[in-house]
Amino acid sequence: MPAARQSKSSVNGKKYNAKTVTEKISLKTLISTVKASKDEHGFSKSTLGSYERALRQARKWLQEQLEAEASFKCPPGCPDIIKPSESWTLEELRYAFDQKPNGASPAALTLFIATRCFTKGFNGKELKKGIAEQIYSAWKNDPNVLYRGVWHWDPEKKIARGNPASDPEVKKIVKAVIARDAALGEWQHSAVMSKEFMDRIMAWSNEECPKEMLVSLIPCLSDFVKVWLKVTKHLFMRVFSSSGWTLWTRQALNQSYVNFELAKLQAKHYRRNLRTRDEYQWKYDECHLEQQKGWQHHISKEGDLESHRYEIHPQPDMPSVDMHFHMNSWIIFLETFVYGHELEPNDFIFPSVTSTGTVQPGTPISHDTIQKWLDEFVEGANIELCTTKLMTHCFCRGGAQYRFMYTPVGKRWSLATIRWWGG
Repeated sequence: MPAARQSKSSVNGKKYNAKTVTEKISLKTLISTVKASKDEHGFSKSTLGSYERALRQARKWLQEQLEAEASFKCPPGCPDIIKPSESWTLEELRYAFDQKPNGASPAALTLFIATRCFTKGFNGKELKKGIAEQIYSAWKNDPNVLYRGVWHWDPEKKIARGNPASDPEVKKIVKAVIARDAALGEWQHSAVMSKEFMDRIMAWSNEECPKEMLVSLIPCLSDFVKVWLKVTKHLFMRVFSSSGWTLWTRQALNQSYVNFELAKLQAKHYRRNLRTRDEYQWKYDECHLEQQKGWQHHISKEGDLESHRYEIHPQPDMPSVDMHFHMNSWIIFLETFVYGHELEPNDFIFPSVTSTGTVQPGTPISHDTIQKWLDEFVEGANIELCTTKLMTHCFCRGGAQYRFMYTPVGKRWSLATIRWWGG
């Protein structure tokens, strides 16, 4: 059940006075605080890493393209010196991806996206809309680019204003890739993860990886290593899917950022073995979604809301979505076989897992890995979806629909409760 709202009229038993004079802080300390806050609460390390790779690839492509351009021969009758564009020169193109953009920067960015997504020059295949959006976002959010806002280039004064990624031609090429993928059927509508689908997926998972498998293989380490990936994958997907379905977290890729709320969950965000304060002393866990999308809006509008804290109670009558059971099983597995000790506050509950089953504790699980495993589990459970597809944000919609529409009469949630729980 949802946790009760806590009053913010006092802090640690003391009245809070909004007019209290704050301690004076030096500018150097303030600057350091701003930087540390941006590093901790801004883009994730994996997102920034993907942006940096995209920018490095862009600069490498530009250098190789200019070298190739110098070796191209003009056809008979064509002048030896000809400008590739009336808007920019090859010399300007050479510096298009420098920190200080120039008149060729939007064109270079457009050409790079087109090369990646409409030719087979990279990895022998055309790449999809996710790559186009990543390149666009990388340039738009690059902390080393000093220019922000709407792009404008003054060809006479050679002065640039704004960010080249905001140029209409860049946006058009990104939209063209999206339209191409949609026309080829690459862009499928997302289906909803219904309670029936959760039951079928969990039943298949229990057949493939029964509880007895882990217990029987622990004494024999050599046998356990053989099924390490299988056990890790099944335990992971059981807790991840039941948690997403219960908390209605959003795991969708967005054009400008990765909104992957559940993947960023750390040990400090999950408290176990708590008891209710009433006469019944019910056992429960508490989950704190610190970066849940939308909670900042509620703080600014309503003032007395904190980022979401959820009471997670056992649901033995609904085993496929029993987050309490699956989370505790997963944490025991992590502490025993992955971390080798009790989870530290900053340890990720959903760490990255490689294709060989190696767990990388310092990095959260990626969107691509979750989608790959979800596809595998859907196929294993023989769930047929026709033209739709279960994507990573299917859990959010499925859990909300069940509580409002399909829960047995007497247990359905009101619209107000739905809004409160979902934020």
